[in-house]
Amino acid sequence: MELPVYHLNIGELVISEEPLRLCTVLGSCVSVCMRAKGTSFAGMIHFTLPTATSEQKNQPRSIEDRLRFGDDAIEILIEELCRRSHVAIDRLEAKIAGGASVLHELKQGQTIGPKNIAIAKKILTDFRIPILEAHVGGTVGRKIYYATDSGALEVRMIKGHAA
Repeated sequence: MELPVYHLNIGELVISEEPLRLCTVLGSCVSVCMRAKGTSFAGMIHFTLPTATSEQKNQPRSIEDRLRFGDDAIEILIEELCRRSHVAIDRLEAKIAGGASVLHELKQGQTIGPKNIAIAKKILTDFRIPILEAHVGGTVGRKIYYATDSGALEVRMIKGHAA
């Protein structure tokens, strides 16, 4: 049976107990896919920048705003997945994708992808969550599909510009 497909946008978090295929398109953005071992809970986030500025962090921020930044988004994913699945952090496992250097028009654009990869790896390492797969870097975008029931990550490379 084919799983229903849900398409994530930038700054979106999805956690599901029901089997789904989560899908998104990544350029310099990064997605973290995460499962709670021994449960049917899994989720994904799609963030666009590694961290908010100090000024942004000192302002009241909505959950939607916080999900655009890797440091906040990954911590929210971890907290919500643990809360909903009733498991400890040591039962989580992750896969990451994205972080390409595709924004050639912007002077700093080529560094955003690598910075997004670095923050994802740092946060997951800090929480001692194993990264089972990493499809990151390069110069082209990706379209990814994450099966919440099996944890399978399918990556399709995209030629040209990506989100």
